[in-house]
Amino acid sequence: MGWKGVIQELERSSKRAQKQRERQFKYEQKMTQIEDCKKEVSCYENHLNSLISFHLEEVNFFDWKKKLSDKKPNEPTKKNIHESEAIKEQKLYAPSFFDKTFSRIEKKKKKLSYNVDLAKTKDDLEYKQSKKDFLKEYTDWKKFNSLAKGVLAGNLKFYIEAIEEIKPFSNVKFSCEDIAVSMKNKKIAILNVKIPSDEEVIPKEIKSFLKSGKVSIKPMPKIRYNELFQDYVCSVSIFLAKRLFSILPLEIVIVNVLKDVLNSQTGHFEKSPVLSVAISNKTLEKINLKNIDPSDCINNFVHNMQFKKSSGFEPVKLLDPSKFK
Repeated sequence: MGWKGVIQELERSSKRAQKQRERQFKYEQKMTQIEDCKKEVSCYENHLNSLISFHLEEVNFFDWKKKLSDKKPNEPTKKNIHESEAIKEQKLYAPSFFDKTFSRIEKKKKKLSYNVDLAKTKDDLEYKQSKKDFLKEYTDWKKFNSLAKGVLAGNLKFYIEAIEEIKPFSNVKFSCEDIAVSMKNKKIAILNVKIPSDEEVIPKEIKSFLKSGKVSIKPMPKIRYNELFQDYVCSVSIFLAKRLFSILPLEIVIVNVLKDVLNSQTGHFEKSPVLSVAISNKTLEKINLKNIDPSDCINNFVHNMQFKKSSGFEPVKLLDPSKFK
């Protein structure tokens, strides 16, 4: 093969390598796009699932009997640990040969004396901090000891104070404008919650992953849309009742869910109840919440709910708390 042939072969080889790099680049791009599409659909599905899974959250039971038995914190006593060590070091000081030779004895003694003063200050600061910590601990103990006595005695004033102190709804993972709790008696609580509109909660599109590696986006059917919002409302209701049961010895929580509903007579949106459900703690404890459909689960309890798959929620009357004992 002559030199021209060698050059031509090198050019062909270079072109083949370039095409191979281009094919590899396109393949990697395609795989990246596929992974991005999979993640997009996965995030969408996880979001949908989260909207109807609030009732699955684990709650921590607040043990008032344990709170009542908690011992009163002991007031700290001042300890001169650092000062004692500094004084000991001061007393044990014996001038070395070099201290005597270079006249460093007085300087060393002054240093040791200064260390004693420094140690006293450190002891004082630690005592002040321990006193401050004690006062906070004692205040908390006194507050919760008093709350425990009141709650266990069935005093409704302390029920409300316990809710205000523990704030069981402070970190809810769903949007709500207002949560208000009142007590009928020591066994029954009424919880009103205002939720956002379905447009603020439920996505209007369905995303799915195609075999081609792309994302399909289609309008969500109205029936599916309304059913998701119903499950959302029911899941939130069960969740709120669980939170309240976890901190108070209640038997029933009446959850009233309110949302803005169009009044066809006035043409204005009005805050109206769309679900009123009396959730019994005894019944709730028997239900395997991991396997339920939230909307179906509400049928285990006395409730008012008017829902049509084609149009969604309609206003209902609130349950009468006096009918529950």
